[in-house]
Amino acid sequence: MKKNRNHFKKRAEFMNMDKYDVIIVGAGLAGLTSAAYLTKYEKKVLVLEQFKDVGGYFRKFTEKGYTFDSGIKAIEDGGILKGVIKTLDLENKVQLHHSITGMMFPDKLIALYSRKEINHYFTHLQEKFPEDAHGIKEIMKFVRDISGLIDAFQGMSNILFGKNILSLLFTPFYIIRHLRFFMKVGIMKKTLNTDLIDFLRSHVHNENLVKLLSQKFFDGTPAFFGLGYSQIFLDYYYPTGGMQSITDALAFYVTQNGNEILTESKVENLIIEDGKVKGVVLSDGERIFSKVVVYAGDGFKLYKNIIPAHYLSEKQKHQLNKARPCESNFSLFLGLNMPTEALPFNQCGHVFYNPNYIGTTIQDRYINPNYFKLTSQEISIPTIYDPYMAPSDKSVLNISVVAVPEYNNYWNMVNGQRTPEYNQLKNNIADDIIDNLEKIIPNIRDRIEVKITASPFTNQDYTMNIGGSITGWSQNPDHTFNKKSMMDMKKMIETPIQNLYHVGQWSFTPGGAPTCMLGGVFSAEAINKQLK
Repeated sequence: MKKNRNHFKKRAEFMNMDKYDVIIVGAGLAGLTSAAYLTKYEKKVLVLEQFKDVGGYFRKFTEKGYTFDSGIKAIEDGGILKGVIKTLDLENKVQLHHSITGMMFPDKLIALYSRKEINHYFTHLQEKFPEDAHGIKEIMKFVRDISGLIDAFQGMSNILFGKNILSLLFTPFYIIRHLRFFMKVGIMKKTLNTDLIDFLRSHVHNENLVKLLSQKFFDGTPAFFGLGYSQIFLDYYYPTGGMQSITDALAFYVTQNGNEILTESKVENLIIEDGKVKGVVLSDGERIFSKVVVYAGDGFKLYKNIIPAHYLSEKQKHQLNKARPCESNFSLFLGLNMPTEALPFNQCGHVFYNPNYIGTTIQDRYINPNYFKLTSQEISIPTIYDPYMAPSDKSVLNISVVAVPEYNNYWNMVNGQRTPEYNQLKNNIADDIIDNLEKIIPNIRDRIEVKITASPFTNQDYTMNIGGSITGWSQNPDHTFNKKSMMDMKKMIETPIQNLYHVGQWSFTPGGAPTCMLGGVFSAEAINKQLK
């Protein structure tokens, strides 16, 4: 969808001071989903966004004719994305392409078209680690069962999303069809409570193999999600025009149906009286009132700086004292003077590239000066699906590596300020990443026309997520704030303050794009019921 900035209002253009039904703080995926559904329910909504544009991690930028996704590089449907788009009648605004995921080593690329290729991936690892062949086979069984369970639950979401009589009548037959996977719910419970790394170590002995299988995941990732991601890789999509096309479409729905999005408007505090939220306070002191507030932003700020401590339970205070954000990433954006067809990715739009068979640990992210030389890269090639993301016969690579804000003494910053050493560190890391790319794209340096880097603190600047956190709270159960049962996800939007809802990546652990959209839907449904 072509960007139309005219439907957003800047701070100086805002004149409507009437009381709103709902104020939404943050115009990322979750906030805009909530706003769109509330608009559908004919509620009077104001969305406030601190940045000059909407999107959050679903944002893009252009340099010398190349268009890059600054945050998320692909999105899984999860039984939710397509349902939201269809429900809001935005199918003509969001054109999704099924993005093939590839698992790549310098000597091999395995394109994951189906579960059959997932088996090929593990067979390849058996060849490289023959002493652990039996353990890898056992892991494959868990992957197969968890993948089937995830597929069954995603299908259930698709059936129930429309909530029509025919779908509900069909549900029992669907359950019977997938009964053998639903009977394995015990596996889900077992692996949800087991750390991925601990699980892997209980099955294989080569520590390099453990590192190889875990290095692309965040600290504390449950085995269920780490092993189940093979199925999620089969569910990746990329929209024409870049990831921001999704949030642009949601924003379009909100504004074209009579509600307002106000950019460059930072919410500093909430108006709370007698345990109820009454509105928001902007950074310049202006107060805007509403019946309900949906906070779609950083959980640390909400629970440490905004909600008064006396509203928190002793358990929440204890969890908050131990809580920390999950990891961020380092991003490298490359505009290449070479056609996409010449790249070695075999039409895979999303590739996890392991430059070696050694891997890295969680600790390496903090202290290893060679971390970026050794660890895996997540590579998105959007020009495979949308050639207009680059000039004619040229291509775009969006590359991400898991990173932490503490790396190298907080990235050589001084008192939170960038230094020449900070910029030099980013350049050195970019060189390490490009060195590894040379193994699969010879002479790539000679083809680079645009090279842009972003650290965890770049993510923090643009999204206001502390440390540039990618999925909210840490996934480590010892350091998260709000880990809940997956069967009780609707409670993720609740807060200790009446009429205040919290949606987005911070509202449920582990966070993610489908969870953000689901939180937006749940909040709108709860508010619609409340305000009737």
